[in-house]
Amino acid sequence: MKNPRNDQTRGPFDYSGCIHVHTTYSDGTGTFTDIIRAARRQNLDFLISTDHDTLDPLQTGSEGWHQGVLVLVGQEVSPPTSHYLAFGIKKVVSSNPDNPQAYIDEVKKQGGLGFIAHPYDRGNPYLKVKSYPWTRWDVSGFDGIEIWNYFSVGMEFGRSLPRILFGLMAPGLVRTGPRRETLAHWDRLAQERRVVGIGGLDAHAVRRKVFPGLAVTIFSYQGSFGTVQTHILPDHPFTGDDRKDCRLVLETLGQGRCYVANCLQGDPTGFRFWGVSSSGFLAMGDEAILSEPVELKASLPQSGVRWDLYRNGSLVATGTGRSLSYLALEPGAYRMEVFRQRLGRFLPWIYSNHIYLRAPQG
Repeated sequence: MKNPRNDQTRGPFDYSGCIHVHTTYSDGTGTFTDIIRAARRQNLDFLISTDHDTLDPLQTGSEGWHQGVLVLVGQEVSPPTSHYLAFGIKKVVSSNPDNPQAYIDEVKKQGGLGFIAHPYDRGNPYLKVKSYPWTRWDVSGFDGIEIWNYFSVGMEFGRSLPRILFGLMAPGLVRTGPRRETLAHWDRLAQERRVVGIGGLDAHAVRRKVFPGLAVTIFSYQGSFGTVQTHILPDHPFTGDDRKDCRLVLETLGQGRCYVANCLQGDPTGFRFWGVSSSGFLAMGDEAILSEPVELKASLPQSGVRWDLYRNGSLVATGTGRSLSYLALEPGAYRMEVFRQRLGRFLPWIYSNHIYLRAPQG
């Protein structure tokens, strides 16, 4: 195996965060004070706001540490379709509806990270929520995609009043996860290059009338922040310095050193997925030439789970218990899905990023 890491203890720090949050700077109902309060109540370490086509929160000191929560300010580039999350930029990126490649390139030019948002969004006719899918896959240069957008998937589930009420009363029992077509597309892309998968909320805390005389808040901030989180696994801890710690979050996301989890099924902190051979160590997001067998390993933080291991989108192993060990002999992009058992059913819990084992050239 060529290009491995040499140390065996990468990723000892696990920080939980919520990505893709809207505030009163665009079409959300909460201020930054509101979302920070909600983040504290859910014990989040970081938060990334993505208001539509604005970076005004940067001008009001919203980015940085606030009451123990690290806030990063991003933008959701928002043409009629093909929305794009931009992090680590300082100037607003124009949303050219005819040329998504232009705003992908602009984010890269500014040194930022870009993620395709809710790529297979279908909206919700019952609640009169429009669909905003990604429609231009002939682009290049994006850093990753939202593999699980909680609002988008939730809207697909809530297509009738009984289903909406069930989801509001018992969200932890709703069997929703990333759309299979999103995961399949991600796996195809990963066979060519690193494409980072993140979880997004699309949190607005909006109120919708679901029945005459009955309006409900759809996905409150506090409730949403306790669902789909993205956990980063940086090499070193936060320092308390605004600029350094924001950079650490972005660098770790860009490396794919992260996983996505639905915390309604339990605290995922401590999940690890890695590869090891006689040559060294591979973390999630790492790429290496497969010149010798690599043992893929995982450690799961809780019992009562089932795990699936995928190579290039095809299931290659499945099992139960709190550990995985699999000898990878073939090149491919490998990732894990973990399900937690509740009331006799296995519900989606954790989705790793890929470990990329590439074929030797020639």
